Amino acid sequence: RIIHLADEFVVVDKVPGVQCTPSEDNVLECLPTCVQQALGLPSQLITTHRLDEGTEGVVVLARTPPFASYFQTLLKNHPTAPSTVQKVYCCLTLQRPPREGLLEHHVVVGCRFKGSPKYTAIM
Repeated sequence: RIIHLADEFVVVDKVPGVQCTPSEDNVLECLPTCVQQALGLPSQLITTHRLDEGTEGVVVLARTPPFASYFQTLLKNHPTAPSTVQKVYCCLTLQRPPREGLLEHHVVVGCRFKGSPKYTAIM
């Protein structure tokens, strides 16, 4: 679903099961290509940030390389950026999580291999 269409970007509500970035075997099925074709845009959209394939949520796709650079600067909270963008993640759990303590999960920050157990502080 298209949330907002502007000259420099498109805001999309991504459904689960769609990848944000193209890979060798899904160039036609990835989010930027699907949105480009649905809107009949003449040029390829640029992914400014990603959500996992199984995750749904809002994604900003750039229509121009300068906007892609600008938005990525906002995401990095760069000191020269005019404002910052904050990402917020929500999840559903089978049981109520503890109010304080550690939750074990399988996310590894700053690594490119699939999960070894890490811990997140709940405060």
